[in-house]
Amino acid sequence: MRVLPVIPVLLLLPLLATSLGDALAQPAPRMARPDRAATAIPLERSPDRAPPAAQWSAPQRPSQRPSQRDMPAASALRPPSDTGIVRQVEIVPRQQTVNQYLERRGVVADRPTVEAFRAMNPQVTTTNRIPAQTRVSAFVPEASTGRPATALQPRARVDMAQAARYTAAVEVDRTSLIQAKALQLPSSAYRRPVDIDQHRNLLASVDSTARLVAQRAPALPSRELALSRYYLRNANGVAQQINAQAATRPIGEPELQKLADASRPVQAMQARMVNGQKPLEFRQVTVKVRGEDGKDLREPLRVYVLPAGLVDQPDDPELILELLTLLSFERPTSPSTGEVQRGEMRLWVGPDFKYREMADLVMARGLTNFMPVHGHLLDAASPDLLFMAPASITVPPVR
Repeated sequence: MRVLPVIPVLLLLPLLATSLGDALAQPAPRMARPDRAATAIPLERSPDRAPPAAQWSAPQRPSQRPSQRDMPAASALRPPSDTGIVRQVEIVPRQQTVNQYLERRGVVADRPTVEAFRAMNPQVTTTNRIPAQTRVSAFVPEASTGRPATALQPRARVDMAQAARYTAAVEVDRTSLIQAKALQLPSSAYRRPVDIDQHRNLLASVDSTARLVAQRAPALPSRELALSRYYLRNANGVAQQINAQAATRPIGEPELQKLADASRPVQAMQARMVNGQKPLEFRQVTVKVRGEDGKDLREPLRVYVLPAGLVDQPDDPELILELLTLLSFERPTSPSTGEVQRGEMRLWVGPDFKYREMADLVMARGLTNFMPVHGHLLDAASPDLLFMAPASITVPPVR
């Protein structure tokens, strides 16, 4: 099996290149490293939205100024200085066109870029308008994440389609390396001869799915691409662990069953893509929050969503933050209706715009008031989930 080489930096130069006139005005931005191409920026607080009610906010430290609570989350996260582009995720406060949004983020709004942006954000209308209070995701120059670009600043050409392929190609490289390592294992590394073919078939399934995802990445919405990468990452992690332990623990039925369990979502993704569908299926879920008086709570609370695996065994704070920003419901409660992937997911309700704080809480294994959502429970047209306030509301500690 031929091992795919790591994507050279020169192939990524089209991702971010200024026009000739702009290039004369300033140096061309540097490219993103493979491990930073999909850095997630937390959702910004809309200036048109009021801060969460005091009753749902954790007590502030005496040294903390009240105004800090209302600052946009993105303003506190500085991407590394050696990256060229980052993934920007934010709530758009007012209705605007796609061209206006891209130019505000320092991106040339040419036709290929607009089409790639629409593929990443299917919620954009057919007239290329972004409704108010809509979550959008885009690859933008890191210099424009802190503040919008001014009219006098040059715009950069960002190949968002290639950037999407690039983020997915990381898992393709991993699967190829894992397969190559498995092919080098001697027969003595297996308990039974039949285990050899089963092991290689499982790895081949993960590899072919990773290649399909990378091939179709430009046409996938941001949340589906991020979730697909998450499931591939899980399967690759288990496969890598099995390879590493083969020298001291022969590969047998327990190890292969563990790999099969981790590969099950990946195989389902492959079956859907082979049939011309998108890799993941989503269903609408309505969340209601009621107070002690039995009435729907009118305070704006956010419905946060993560895959069960990241809640039960958190191991990657950056991935948790990225998926929180992409999967949580757009509209606050109550009620609030959003789309949840048909799988093992965890939903909970807490103060609005607390993505980084919730990610910290998940990493600390402090999340307890969540509601498990299983794929088979999403067969109803629009299942309702009920949270009771204040007992079921999750208030994270102050950072």
